[in-house]
Amino acid sequence: MSPGPSPRVCVVVSAFRSDAAVTGLLDAMASDPSRPFERCFVVDSLGSGAIAEHTRARGYDFVTVEDHPTNLGSAGNLARRLSLAAAQGFDFAFALNHDGRWDAALLGQLVEFAKACEPSTLGAVYPLHRFPKLGDRVEYSCRSPLPISKRGPMPTEAVWDVYWSSSNAALYALGPVRAGLVPFAELWMGWEDLAYGWLLHQHGFRQYVLTQAVFDDDYEFRQAAVGPVPVGVSDKPAWYAYYIGRNLLLSAQRTKLSLPVHAGIAIRILAEYGLTLAVRPNKLARLKLLSQGLLDGVRGKSGKGPVP
Repeated sequence: MSPGPSPRVCVVVSAFRSDAAVTGLLDAMASDPSRPFERCFVVDSLGSGAIAEHTRARGYDFVTVEDHPTNLGSAGNLARRLSLAAAQGFDFAFALNHDGRWDAALLGQLVEFAKACEPSTLGAVYPLHRFPKLGDRVEYSCRSPLPISKRGPMPTEAVWDVYWSSSNAALYALGPVRAGLVPFAELWMGWEDLAYGWLLHQHGFRQYVLTQAVFDDDYEFRQAAVGPVPVGVSDKPAWYAYYIGRNLLLSAQRTKLSLPVHAGIAIRILAEYGLTLAVRPNKLARLKLLSQGLLDGVRGKSGKGPVP
């Protein structure tokens, strides 16, 4: 039996006031002789036009830049990138944030694995996220649907069945998008990749992490301590607190979650209050925003909130 046609693969890059980082990514792709994809789509929120001008000046005919006059947020940007790729008939979209890195070999690993999967049930293939800022521990949270952080040493298993993972360096199958399953753009900022993973799982789509495909993630972490216990905590600005609880509640409203996952959401929100009181700066502002976000989540208020 002859092999089937090769899947159509594109790269989809998010941008927001990140001209230098994104043009650097495009330069890296252009200089890669293998270039294992057909087209790159850049969706630029509040775009200055510099990325589009760079692609024209360098003659990057493999790049399409879509400038938006508004800030789509990370959720809206992901939804737009996947919808754009699906509408152009691609089979897979390799998603990169502006602070991601171009790695043709990693993309090749993800695509080769995806080609061997049942296309009608594949949702996404992810790399294993490793955090240099946390002593090279890797992400284990994706193995559970609970929104509770868990990190550990390099695993021995080659493949994990997972419920979600970060959208940065994720290879998304676009069949689900064409079937109407799209990230919730109305979340605006935060948890959109978790919520999309929940949605894919709910509809029977499989998601995998390839543990030998390692992506070093420069996520914003800092070391802190709760009493004598050292902890690595996310180092996001204070305004981000508004979206933490709100978007978990909105995501729960839009997906069918089990009772343990609802309990996990409650635990995650309580933990955020505890971490704010224990180790986060600007405590009063964060607590007010976290509480306002929860209230708006109960009310079903979505989109860009009062901050930033």
